[in-house]
Amino acid sequence: WVKYQRLHYKRTNSSLTPGRISRLEKLDFVWNVGQEKKEESTKLAGSGSAATASRVSYLDKVWNTLFEKLEQYYREHGDCLVPISYGRDPKLGGWVKYQRL
Repeated sequence: WVKYQRLHYKRTNSSLTPGRISRLEKLDFVWNVGQEKKEESTKLAGSGSAATASRVSYLDKVWNTLFEKLEQYYREHGDCLVPISYGRDPKLGGWVKYQRL
């Protein structure tokens, strides 16, 4: 869903209305993920903001947890081809797909 919001945001003729854009931006919706990562790195290096560091720390924990699950999957299956609908851990398949984007 998020991917499609970003795609619609870039298009001229889109169903994403200014009102919807505004609602997403009130939630600090990130339109350009690559740019956000650069800004986060700059903020962490420069400002030392505790809130920013805490957010990045949380995201790192989530990433590391899912990576550990991927390592376990690899040990069991000999590959990283986690199906999207992986029954034991549905989030893992989606996360692996996202890492490939």
